[in-house]
Amino acid sequence: MIGRSRAWIAFTLLLAGCGPARDTSVTAELAPSLGLTEMVLLWRTSGFDRGDTVYVNLSEFSDNGTVPYYEDGDPAGTLRLETLGRTDQGVMIVNASRLMVRRCRSTGCSEVGYVVRGQALEVREPAGGWYRMMSGGEPLGYVYGQYLRHPLAYKRNELTVLGERTAEYYERELAGLTLSDGRPVFSGHDVLMRDDLLSFEFYTPHREAHREICNAMRGIALFVQRLMAAEPREVFPAFFAGVYYGTNDDVMLAGMADEDNIFCETPPRRPGPPRPR
Repeated sequence: MIGRSRAWIAFTLLLAGCGPARDTSVTAELAPSLGLTEMVLLWRTSGFDRGDTVYVNLSEFSDNGTVPYYEDGDPAGTLRLETLGRTDQGVMIVNASRLMVRRCRSTGCSEVGYVVRGQALEVREPAGGWYRMMSGGEPLGYVYGQYLRHPLAYKRNELTVLGERTAEYYERELAGLTLSDGRPVFSGHDVLMRDDLLSFEFYTPHREAHREICNAMRGIALFVQRLMAAEPREVFPAFFAGVYYGTNDDVMLAGMADEDNIFCETPPRRPGPPRPR
């Protein structure tokens, strides 16, 4: 059995838009009931200073790259999602080819290492446009927030198109596959975001259909590679495809180890005849 735990790489997208500043003091009390998220401005934009906080509805992230912010429960304007970061600990995505990690919150501080585009970082304590970078609860240094992106920075319509293309592939290539007794090999599919990873998922009710699943996985991997070749890598630089057992998507029977290799669960060995003494 292969678990879902993987090296989550990230995805990024440059966005556009702005809006006027509003007082969000009352909005703080309304945020939980509205499903709003408090976020911090990573750098100055129209009507806001760096370090100001706003409440936004991430589920309303639009195709033009903006997200609405709220005052007293009502929309008060829009902001570019790329200008917003976390107000506390959480995950942010590197959006620079090489981002230096420093000993303090200043470009004048010495470097302790670097991270690269697409890496998911555990960050906390935003101040002065900088975040403290963490790993396993231990501080590693500081990174500049302007080169980080919120992990929800992708356009919903792009995910819809990928889902439609995958549904067409499923109906054309996989829906009709059967075992020797006529039972369908696959029971469904989905395309969704797992944190910062685009995941192409196919489901089977048959744990022991190793040959059929492995053969299908080769075609799935080729389809996903060709589909994603047309996508800008700054939008979805990390993606994965796998076949999962039943509705328990923690049990992976086959998948793409990377863009060029696939793997399959190995059938259990049958016991051989006893050895002569």
